[in-house]
Formats: sequence, C-alpha cells, structure tokens
Amino acid sequence: MKGTTKFAIGGLLAALAVAGVVYGSRLYTEKEEKKNLVSPEQTVQARSISRGELLEFEDRALVFSNGPEFAHYPGILCRVDNATSNNGKVRLLYSHLNLLTDPANPEENVPGKIGFVMVNNTGRTIDVMWERKALVRNIDEHGKPLVKANPAPLNPETGTQTDYGALIGLELLKKWFDSGNGKDRQLLVTLQPGQKHFIHEVAGKRGWSMGMFDLVLVDHETKKPIVRNDLKEKEGFGIQVFAAHKDADLEQFYANSQTEKSIMPAEDVINKTNFHHRGFFLPGVYPTAPQGEGITRKKTITYDPQKDGPVHMQVHNPWRYQHEDPNKPFYNPEMFLNDTIKSGIDEYGVKEVDGKRVVEKMNGQVNGEYGADYIFTLKLKGPTHVAIQAAGWNTKPDQKAPVDVYDQYFAYQWDGKTETVNIKDPHFEDYYKDFSKLSPPGLTKIIKTVDPAKDGEEHTLHIMIIPNGYGPFRIHLIPAADSK
Repeated sequence: MKGTTKFAIGGLLAALAVAGVVYGSRLYTEKEEKKNLVSPEQTVQARSISRGELLEFEDRALVFSNGPEFAHYPGILCRVDNATSNNGKVRLLYSHLNLLTDPANPEENVPGKIGFVMVNNTGRTIDVMWERKALVRNIDEHGKPLVKANPAPLNPETGTQTDYGALIGLELLKKWFDSGNGKDRQLLVTLQPGQKHFIHEVAGKRGWSMGMFDLVLVDHETKKPIVRNDLKEKEGFGIQVFAAHKDADLEQFYANSQTEKSIMPAEDVINKTNFHHRGFFLPGVYPTAPQGEGITRKKTITYDPQKDGPVHMQVHNPWRYQHEDPNKPFYNPEMFLNDTIKSGIDEYGVKEVDGKRVVEKMNGQVNGEYGADYIFTLKLKGPTHVAIQAAGWNTKPDQKAPVDVYDQYFAYQWDGKTETVNIKDPHFEDYYKDFSKLSPPGLTKIIKTVDPAKDGEEHTLHIMIIPNGYGPFRIHLIPAADSK
C-alpha cells in the first residue's frame, strides 16, 4: 500500500462560469471539459472545511495487516490474540503480494495460500456475523489473470511495464461496497470455544491477495455483542493473517506457526521505514491521539454555494501529519483534528537488537489510513459540483513523482450506489517520452453535479482509499454555474 508524506497541492477549483468551465484563469477546451480535469497549478485556493474540525466515530476496531507487504516466506503476517471491541464490531483489512518460493528452488516463485484464521479463545460460543466482506486476488494458482492489468508506460531504461496493483485495490473496494449496506448482518460461521476457522484464497506466482471483512462478534446464547471488557483474563477472539504454500495442511500449518519464529518482520525492520504497518487499532483517546481516533468516520456538511464558495475536505493522511505546531515537521493544518490512525498495538512486533531477532510489543500506525472509511452527509443548498482531487506530490516543476501518481483510482458510494473514477493525466503515456507534457500531480475530477431542486438537498458520500492507492486526497464542493 502507499501513502505519501509529500503532499503539495498548489491550488483548488474555482467556481464555474456560465460561458464554460473556468479553473483559475484558464478556460478549458471542450475535450478537457468533458473529462472534468484540472491541474492544481491552474486553480485558485479554496477554503478548507476540514481544517480545525472534528470527525465523529463509529465504535469499530481494525485489524490491519500490510507489513510485510510482500510475503517472501510462509508464516504469520499479523497476529492479534484479542480482536474484540467495545461493541462487537471489528474490521479486518489485509493486502499482501505472494512472493513465496519453492523450498527446493529458492529462485522459483510458487502459488500460495494467503488469508486469515479466526480463533475462539473464549468460554462462550460465538456467532461471527458479517456486514460487508470482500476477497480478491489478481492471479489464480494456474497463472490466469482475474483482474485487468494496469501497466504503466514502458520504461525505456528497464524495458519493462510495471503494474502497481491499483486495479486489484479498486476491485476489493467495489466488492466490499456492493456486498451489503453496512447494517444488515449475515452469519459467517459459529465457533465453539477453542474452535478456529480459516478463510483464504490461493494467489498465483507474484500475485496480490486482499481481504476486507466487517465482522460483528455475537454471543450465540444471549445474542448480545461480545464486548471487550466483559471477557475474562486471557480470553480473546484471535485473528491471524498468514501466508502458506499451496499444498500446506492449514491445521498443521497453524499448529506449527504459534511460535515467535513464525512471526514475519514488518517493513520497519525489512526496509527501515518510519512506520509499523500492522496491528490492532481500537477507537479511543490516546497520548498519540488526544482528540480521539477511530476507523469509521462521519461528518454532516451543510453547504451553500452562494455563501460558501469553493471548499474542500482533506482525508487519508500520512501518519506523521500534525496540525498543532507549524514549527515542527509534517505540519498540515488542512486535516481534520482527529483524522489519524497511529495508536495501534502489535503484540508480536519484530525488532533487530544487536543483530538478533526479538519479538515484542510495538506501536502500530497506518500510513494513509487504509481501512478507514468516511461517511459524509451533504446538505446542499444550491447547485453544486462534487469533485475528488487526487493525491499530490511535493516536487519541483520539472521533477517527476512516481509514475502511478499520475494515474489514480477511487471507489465510493453515492447515495448507496457504488461508483468508481480514474483520475489520469491526459498525457500519462508520455511520462517517459516527454514528461513536460504532464501536469503537476493532484488533478481534480468532478464526480457529481447536484441540483437540489431536482435531486433533493441531502446526499451521502461514502468513500475510502483503495489498497495500493495514494493519500491524502481531497473532496471538493464547488458552486455550479446556476448558483452564481
């Protein structure tokens, strides 16, 4: 997955003029207007309505597994022994690339089982219910593509075209959104005390495997949610994300993997990153999040285009962003005051101490807030364009951002209907041929035009960053022509 601490958007959308779509001081051509795209350097500043504001939270916990992102060896990628929350709700999100190899030939990649196991280590029978769920892989065990490839332009230096995995992340969110309404519950499995249940897919060689499940843990007898504080000492509902060879017996694999040596190190050990990208995240107030932290975020926005003009909200921030002190690094006042995920716990973190591998409790962060979703209730008092601005990149005018920053994908629900949008630079294919043709990263695209007189005033935008997507990005509300 991706997240950038280098976000530099040079400007935002201006209001629409009656004669045509005007962004900043430039009138777009008909071809560009149809695409609804605008370069950030050609836009004017809009007012932030996330700055200084608070989000509301739904009390849902998160199990997040993305470190190590690449599964080179069989073992446990993330282990949480007690994934219960304050109301029974827990979301699992994992995203891993299968790089397992043949034990007899370490140079040869092989298919592998990637998934998770749930373990009932309580004294009660648990009904595991689901509200939304999705499993995706992009290559099956026979090498057959299951998701459309999205290769970048040909790199003349390497002679290769790299697929950065955006469409597999998009597919996951589409399936997750479409699987339910987030309210109705269906039974996934009933687990007796001590029982476990595996869910997995076989990912092909060098194939992605992703899963996202919104679960609700319910006492089978009382029909009440399993509440974290009601459990006895050493009780818990465990979730472990794993990678195993295709032919592995999972019961035997599980029995052999409950030791510290089976826990895979995350990227902060492998690649020396500044974040620990896995763990258990429970909503609450923490020293690292004094104004609260949560997974499902909600906000009601009343917008009058005549009075408010162009506005934006910034979401899915890098974990190091802070809004308190402009004299400290990573100051970004545009974010919501409590828009962060950096207070997680990984009971099985892996460190290197004096050249030796040590397993101990570590803090977890989610860089880009993958697994968090935003539900915005929009009360629109006049004709309004709703737009998404793709993540930017802090580059000099002639400096290149990574190639896939110029080709970003988003999935969302508008009034309960799942939709997607691709924000791609019109000259994306010239990235290696003639980079001067590309606009600065952070193009904006209109996704909805709402006339309250015809469409009604109140609408719901439910949005989440895709795995392998970039953040932060922004949501704009823009006066439409008739409101001027």
